[in-house]
Amino acid sequence: MLFLPKAPPLFENIETTNLRLPDILNKLSATSFTGYVNFIFPSSTTFMVFESGKLSIILLEEQNGARQTSLDALINLAAQMLSTNSGSMSAYKLSDNLGNRIRALLGGKTVYMAQELERVNIRDVLEKIKADRISGCLRIYTANRSALIFYKKRIFPRWVPRHRKNRHGIPKDRLSSRSQN
Repeated sequence: MLFLPKAPPLFENIETTNLRLPDILNKLSATSFTGYVNFIFPSSTTFMVFESGKLSIILLEEQNGARQTSLDALINLAAQMLSTNSGSMSAYKLSDNLGNRIRALLGGKTVYMAQELERVNIRDVLEKIKADRISGCLRIYTANRSALIFYKKRIFPRWVPRHRKNRHGIPKDRLSSRSQN
């Protein structure tokens, strides 16, 4: 299942049994909401991203990994809200810039599927992403937490250490040791 980082909540864990989808869409539109709304049901999770009150993308992911977007996802969400008594809805505020990036993340193509970190050489993955000049997002997550690293073709995070250096800027592996007599 897809997890997004938790942002400042507008509201959390509202039961969907008494909610109507048109009312939700109208209210978020009228308040110029920027952020995402997620609906969690036993069989699926749906994310809706809003930018200045406009629905920019909707993604529904089923438990088996199948995904729907656009009108298909909206129709399926409405059907689940009417037929399921065990759904919840939460809304989280985002900055305009982050809302735009979350929209791109949900609408983008998955290049590397989820894998356990112990089985992945992160350095190799980052070097391949850099060599292929991919714009995108690296998502690292656990069962209840998620972190995102966004990057563009020419801009890449520099947190991967190249060489350890001493306080003079000389790589430690190039220092010669002096023998003391």
